[in-house]
Amino acid sequence: MKELLGNGQIRRKKARDLSVIVCCVRTSDLLRETLQRIRRALAAGNINGEIIVIDDGSIPGISHVIEKASAVKVEVSGNGYGTAVMAGADVARGRHLIAGIADGRYDFMELSKFIDKLHDGYDFALGCRMPSGEGNIRPEAMSFTRRRIVNPLCSFLMRTWFSQTLHDPCSRMFGISMNYYKRLALRSTGSEFSSELVVKSVLSGGKVVEVPITLHQVADGSVHSETSSLQHGGSTLMIYLASAPLRWQAGPGLTLLLAGLIGSACVLTGQAAFGGRLNMHFMVLACGVMVCGWQLMLSCFVLRLAAMRKGIIPGMDQAEKLFGWLARRSGILLGLAMFLAGIVLTVYSQAGKQSFVGPDYSNALKLVVSGVTLAVIGIQTLLSIMILKLVGIKTR
Repeated sequence: MKELLGNGQIRRKKARDLSVIVCCVRTSDLLRETLQRIRRALAAGNINGEIIVIDDGSIPGISHVIEKASAVKVEVSGNGYGTAVMAGADVARGRHLIAGIADGRYDFMELSKFIDKLHDGYDFALGCRMPSGEGNIRPEAMSFTRRRIVNPLCSFLMRTWFSQTLHDPCSRMFGISMNYYKRLALRSTGSEFSSELVVKSVLSGGKVVEVPITLHQVADGSVHSETSSLQHGGSTLMIYLASAPLRWQAGPGLTLLLAGLIGSACVLTGQAAFGGRLNMHFMVLACGVMVCGWQLMLSCFVLRLAAMRKGIIPGMDQAEKLFGWLARRSGILLGLAMFLAGIVLTVYSQAGKQSFVGPDYSNALKLVVSGVTLAVIGIQTLLSIMILKLVGIKTR
């Protein structure tokens, strides 16, 4: 990574109040317009700031544009939103950072809104494009799936899982104090960076606020997106789920597990429901639900530990204790005991009158289904423990 002024001279270190990080996207004309608007915004607000342009080599011939704007050029070898922002933050001299994308949609003339909030003592100010948060989306500036599905879903999960009201947690324009940014120790290099930034800001107890902004349509009339709505929504959901409280992670799986367990017990004891006695078809369904519930709980635990070990979410004492218990002999013994119990129950079902060729084959079938289910859950547990132990290895 090279840190140069636009004219190629070595940059002198000088403290600033604000560093504006500009991620290049699309064309040099959009970058030129963006840099001009930033300069006007800094001058209008009498802000002692610098402009840092991240050049990943995707747009040829932008050096003269950067030089004319007296901006700092930072060359990076890789692409990705997280890579660009972190590269700019590494060389920034400002007490505060504001980052955005030079794609013609984000209006950098709104810088003063962010800097005002940061001066008011907020640690993190996130641009809000959604009308529900007093933002503004110009016609055809955002795709239908992102506006009506991805953003509302992420906002709902933010309120439900993290007790934080954010109308637009997927925004790509934000302001943050330099000290707070360093404390978050962000890791993601791609589009997941914005999700990691929001989640860590909320979990760390920082003062978070939304700033209403306007999302514009790009000049060529296309609805541009750095990543597809499906890809962005999937990665965001993954980080949210890994960071959610344990009750939300274990709750759905535990509910399915208990429902399947109760359903199986009803069939085994000959209980009546829905106007008749429950049969084997219902038991097979109940056992399938039980297996799905157990696998869902184990998968959420593995996802959480993987995110913690990679530094994407902060470590949590409650989760560490649970993982420690599972990764020790307790988890292995639990899985092994369930597997062996399932095998024994299956073998026992073939003894005497209750075998498949005996008169009580229906009872044998109930025992076989129960035994196979218990053995499958035991295997799930053993495999998940192996993955937990591998993911849980601490490295330098």
